[in-house]
Amino acid sequence: MSNQEWRLAKYPEGMLKESDFQVADVVEPKEEDLQDGEVLVELEALSVDPYMRGRMTGVDSYMPSFKIDGPIAGFAAGTVLKSKSGLKEGTHVSGVLPFRKRLIVKAASVFPITPSEKCPITQFIGCLGMPGLTAYLSLKHIADPKEGQYAFVSGGAGAVGSTVIQLLKSKGVKVIASAGTDEKVALCKELGADAAFNYKTVGEGPELEKTLAEFAKDGLNLYYDNVGGRTLEAALNSMAQLGVIVSCGSISQYNNKERSEAFGIKNLFMVTVKSLKVEGFIVTTWASEFPAATMELAKLFIAGKLVGKQTVLEGFDKMPRAMVGLFTGDNVGKMIVKC
Repeated sequence: MSNQEWRLAKYPEGMLKESDFQVADVVEPKEEDLQDGEVLVELEALSVDPYMRGRMTGVDSYMPSFKIDGPIAGFAAGTVLKSKSGLKEGTHVSGVLPFRKRLIVKAASVFPITPSEKCPITQFIGCLGMPGLTAYLSLKHIADPKEGQYAFVSGGAGAVGSTVIQLLKSKGVKVIASAGTDEKVALCKELGADAAFNYKTVGEGPELEKTLAEFAKDGLNLYYDNVGGRTLEAALNSMAQLGVIVSCGSISQYNNKERSEAFGIKNLFMVTVKSLKVEGFIVTTWASEFPAATMELAKLFIAGKLVGKQTVLEGFDKMPRAMVGLFTGDNVGKMIVKC
């Protein structure tokens, strides 16, 4: 049974390709290699997420760039095989880890999770993991949604967007969502969105603004932005006075080859004219709240009030396909690789 890890083969130019990644054989960790405070973990599930594209540029941002021939790392979940810490063998854990089948890590770098038949381990890197925490905590600290408000969620069928829709509906908010296929539009409605549309069919600019105006005649109180670009520009024109824009992501811009290819927002003055609050965030800002927030999300999930849609690819070797699929619309909900 060989041990392997995924590495970055080269910095991508434009759209990600599977050839941008390479798998490498690595040393099999042994129990005698463990130091005090460490655990030997076998990974069971890998989370691939759009933010990881920003770590493939050679330029450090809020997280350091991956290095060529260095390991790819992201949220993952697995089982403790051996331990020289307070974590017992057999404990399921999650954390930000190198994508390696078996590895030794500091016990403090992972946290225990409690998967069950009703709540499988993949959900702990989905709606109960980073995407769920992103949705829950950003709405709590930035949006503060109120019953009767009108909200637009772009990327509504993605891991974060699909959770945002459900959390907003639980607050009594009227929600319109966008997605890239008719199947995903149907999912948004299934999750509770009052309206949803295929942005590829509706178009951008005036057509999108018309769609939003028909839904929220007095303007949008909240825009949860996962895509940026032209969609953000249209949303700015569609906001109500004192509206809030939560800037979570800009997936439409992540695969630009050059900075000059980025879409330039032409109507930022709407922020002033409409007295808008526009706020971005890094979810780890609220890391101290992760345990309590995870518990709240788990309660909703077990009660059937939160659905964690997932696209699961079976096999450690599927990681590159899953990563590329994020940007070609292959995922419905959270994209996950089962090891």
